[in-house]
Amino acid sequence: NDWKWDFLFYALFGVVITSSVHVAGVLLVFSFLIVPAILSSLFYVRILPRLLFGWCLGAILCAIGMYLSYKLDMPAGAVIVVTFTTLPILSIIVMKLMRVKLQ
Repeated sequence: NDWKWDFLFYALFGVVITSSVHVAGVLLVFSFLIVPAILSSLFYVRILPRLLFGWCLGAILCAIGMYLSYKLDMPAGAVIVVTFTTLPILSIIVMKLMRVKLQ
């Protein structure tokens, strides 16, 4: 019985991702899926805090990207991808600087 629910989940997940990539583009879908998950795993171990942090982070980064897109009069998808990409890069730089200071 569990395999039916697993199959249903993965089938629906595949349909949603495929249609999202078709509508929004690979980079935008990848950004929404991966960046919040990566950053939440840096701060939390348990699944519920990871989910809540990832959802909130995704919503905040999307809102920032939409605002910047409006103010800069640039395409929303590209600005959101850049917004989502900037945060992990800044996180890596900050983590490297903190390691250097600790040593």
